Amino acid sequence: MNQTADDVRGLVRRRSVGALPGYVGNFVTTSVMALLFARWMGVEDLGAYAFAFHLIRIVVLIAGLGLNMAAVRLIPRYLKHDRQGDIAGFVLGSALVTAV
Repeated sequence: MNQTADDVRGLVRRRSVGALPGYVGNFVTTSVMALLFARWMGVEDLGAYAFAFHLIRIVVLIAGLGLNMAAVRLIPRYLKHDRQGDIAGFVLGSALVTAV
């Protein structure tokens, strides 16, 4: 069953509109929490918190080693060819590499 380009565009549009409230809610929650932390902690403590928070975000980004992008590319291919063992190996291997 082949989908036309219009069908694909419609599907992408519907899913994008469905994801938008999540992104907006995340932005609003983050902004409110930043304001509350700024009022509660003070300048020096907030600076230390922001530094540690963003340092952890950078470490997590590097620690992922691009495995999220590989998962998006490989897992659908494995599902298409019914290679359940390869999926399990990928998930286990990714967890082990990330843990180390």
